[in-house]
Amino acid sequence: MTGQTHHFSFLVLFLASLLAGSPQAVAGEDEADIFAVLRAMNRALEEATYRGILVHVHDREMDAIEIVHQGGPGGRERLFSLTGEPREVIRGPRGVTCILPRQRTIMVDHSLPQGPAGEGLTAAPERLGSHYRFRTEGSDRVAGLDALVIVIEPRDPYRYGHRFWVDARTHLPLRSELFTLDGRLLARLMYASIEYLEHLPDEAFAPRLTGEGFRTLRNRPVEHPMEQDGRPQGTYRPAVRIRWVPPGFLRTAHRWHGMPMSESMVEHLLYSDGLASFSIYVEQGPSAGTHHLEGTAAMGSVHASGRRLGSLHVTVVGEVPAATVERVAASIEPESVP
Repeated sequence: MTGQTHHFSFLVLFLASLLAGSPQAVAGEDEADIFAVLRAMNRALEEATYRGILVHVHDREMDAIEIVHQGGPGGRERLFSLTGEPREVIRGPRGVTCILPRQRTIMVDHSLPQGPAGEGLTAAPERLGSHYRFRTEGSDRVAGLDALVIVIEPRDPYRYGHRFWVDARTHLPLRSELFTLDGRLLARLMYASIEYLEHLPDEAFAPRLTGEGFRTLRNRPVEHPMEQDGRPQGTYRPAVRIRWVPPGFLRTAHRWHGMPMSESMVEHLLYSDGLASFSIYVEQGPSAGTHHLEGTAAMGSVHASGRRLGSLHVTVVGEVPAATVERVAASIEPESVP
């Protein structure tokens, strides 16, 4: 990735972060009720239409974000920062657009379909039991609405835990917290206000930042890697072998992306356990690794680890602990080609 693409990936992951009383132990028969609530939460994330103000607390900082979200087929979402540097993110069926006035840049990625209101469980809750524990912490109120508090605790140090405040009526997550295996709070995302609606007009998704005079950088996925003459390769296989991923993580996507302002391509492998995820980016060629990450870096709860492998450069990035991206990156080796 170029330095600009690397920054963009961090920004989207930052904006794409997942939306207590005495702990109440959950008996086996109660887990079915928890799983039913989580499945209803997933449906609400896809189907609900609303506008509201999100408050994001992280790294001893607090950001307020205006959000409008249209659920259902062809869902759309717009986020506008109300604090600090003006930023805007617009998500639609064709991808994500970030408008960054400080950099006078518009960044478009056609492979990032989700936003803060659209992140949920990608696996059935029952499948997560080997790697997470589930319990409830009673009820609470968020943005003036009654909510059930559900806790998902990690069973190992390779993933984070989540605490969700789920709207008792609509099942939308009104507040979420991200925490480590030992209970240390990393980030909090909460609606200060929310209004449920039947429909939002098209103008609700028009950018508030015009971006006039800004340069536009685009990331476009392609179906197959290319030969030097531009023809698709006959065999679509990763350029690297990943020797280790945490238990429960499976590869869920494998794409190639065109690079902004460049002819180069980057290979993208996505791994998920159904709740957490991380990406592996592989760049090939003589410019691979130029101005790229070497070692480990963090932005809030997002960690990245990069290293050079001969003519390749690999970067592992995700909202997972540093130990995860470091161990995955250390296990990567070039794939031998017969």
